[in-house]
Amino acid sequence: HSYTNPLIDAALVDLAGAGTALFPPVAAQMRAQAYGEWRIVLYETLVRACVLRYQRGHGAGARDLAAARKADLAKGFALVPLVEQALGEYEDGRERWPTLASFLPVLVERIDGAAEEERLRAAARPVVASMTPANGATEVPAGATEIRITFDRAMVEQSYSVMGGGPSFPPITGSVGWQDEGRTFVIPVDLEAGKTYTFALNGPSATGFRAKDSGAVLSPVSVTFTVAD
Repeated sequence: HSYTNPLIDAALVDLAGAGTALFPPVAAQMRAQAYGEWRIVLYETLVRACVLRYQRGHGAGARDLAAARKADLAKGFALVPLVEQALGEYEDGRERWPTLASFLPVLVERIDGAAEEERLRAAARPVVASMTPANGATEVPAGATEIRITFDRAMVEQSYSVMGGGPSFPPITGSVGWQDEGRTFVIPVDLEAGKTYTFALNGPSATGFRAKDSGAVLSPVSVTFTVAD
């Protein structure tokens, strides 16, 4: 980190657009690992790619490298394979790029390309258009009997992923289901006065909420609200 972090810092302005595009889809997963902003994720990405190149150059077998890449991907570091491949290009072209700092513009270009692909995916990704009770509400009426989640487009009606459990999870009183031709998901509940409830729509490994037209997955949404006393 003491060597690679300053390289990312030197290119922060050039990387800002890519970082802000690439971070949101993995934000919840990254924050759970204490990586709270895109800059830190890029720090970790470059380090992990360097580790893979080092292992590759010092006898690590294909199976071990594949396992390491899979572990990084499972933790949300989707850029590691791209950066690792770029570092291989750097290693093969040291006459052109005598230092990693001199290769940095190429690395920024590769990351920008990945960000543009993410922007295209984001355009196809569904989002929550509205929610009742509203996400973050602090004075939800105690008599509320359902949670209604409306999306900006029709969703696949055969699946959903409502994540959570324990005393903070809203008690469901009946069958959940879709309305408005797959645009609104309804959860019947019995909410207790003065209590704060939390749950999530989709998760890192649970992708039931997805668009009907494209199959694009809803990025995980954390929900919390408090019922009035």
